[in-house]
Amino acid sequence: MPKYKVKETGFFGGVLRVPGGRHDPVVTAKPIPTKEIPSWLELMKVETKTKKQKGEAASSVTEPNADSSDFLGGEDGVETF
Repeated sequence: MPKYKVKETGFFGGVLRVPGGRHDPVVTAKPIPTKEIPSWLELMKVETKTKKQKGEAASSVTEPNADSSDFLGGEDGVETF
C-alpha cells in the first residue's frame, strides 16, 4: 500500500490533511497516478528488509526448550498407549 507524506495542509479523500496530524501519512490501496498527486503530497519510499536483516531477525528467535521434562511430568515424561 503506497504511503504519501503530507508536506502542507490540504484536502484528500474528503479529509483535511495536516503535516504531522492524525491523517499523516496518507495511505491508499492503489498508487495515485503521477499526474494527479497534489503538490502538497510526497510519495514515501517503501522500506524493505534486506536478506541480511531478515537473517538477523530469524537468528534472534529463541528455540523452544529442548528439555521437555519441565512440562511433561518429570524425568519419565508422559506415557502414551
